[in-house]
Amino acid sequence: MKKAIGILLICVLLFGLTSCAGGMGVAPTEAPTEPPLTEVESAAKEAIIYLQSTLKNPESLQVHEIQCFHGTDSYKYVFNVNFSAQNGFGGMSRQSYRLCYEEDGTVKINKPYTLTTAEQSSVDPARLGF
Repeated sequence: MKKAIGILLICVLLFGLTSCAGGMGVAPTEAPTEPPLTEVESAAKEAIIYLQSTLKNPESLQVHEIQCFHGTDSYKYVFNVNFSAQNGFGGMSRQSYRLCYEEDGTVKINKPYTLTTAEQSSVDPARLGF
């Protein structure tokens, strides 16, 4: 009988201690917010979304590098995008395309386009979500 009361008392104590521990949690911290996208980053994101819409399997897009050339000829920006995507046979192909972003916001894919400007910058694909 004493043994049963002792086990019952231990169970009650353990239950009491574990139920009180729930209120001692750490308050959640606020996640740091990233600054909004710049004009160039927004244009790059629109260009990548357009490129993604032209692929056989849009979900397979992996962007490796984006170079931006400012104010070339009739285009506001020209993005040289190095990416991988699934081809029609199911294999992954790695390619580079030049995506021309016009003043009105439209995007054109232009493989043989020659760049005539030296002003260029890089855009981080991870910041754009790709």
